Amino acid sequence: MPSRLRQSRVVLAVLASVVLGASAAGCSSGSGLPERDPDVTATIARTTDAAVLTDADDPYYEGMSLADDLPVVGGDGAAATVAGLVDGDRVRVWIGGSCAESWPVLCEIVGVELVE
Repeated sequence: MPSRLRQSRVVLAVLASVVLGASAAGCSSGSGLPERDPDVTATIARTTDAAVLTDADDPYYEGMSLADDLPVVGGDGAAATVAGLVDGDRVRVWIGGSCAESWPVLCEIVGVELVE
């Protein structure tokens, strides 16, 4: 009986690995961006210490700041960082998990794309 239980556990572990691997593979494209619609599209406004989202298509994200070291994928697929964004740049932003209910909202950002 212990041998059968051990076999069942191994089979379950293998199945879980396959399912999780397939899920992770579908989470992002070759660009590193999630393969789903962005959570918000907005315009960048630079302040002295951050890039802030303005004119957001979802008001919930209005005023959210992006850390300067956050990676950005350019419209041509080139890699950049938020520090290279300037006033007026349009970006698409993907959020992961939940956001802290504050103003401005604080979220885990999993992808930023410069719209050209």
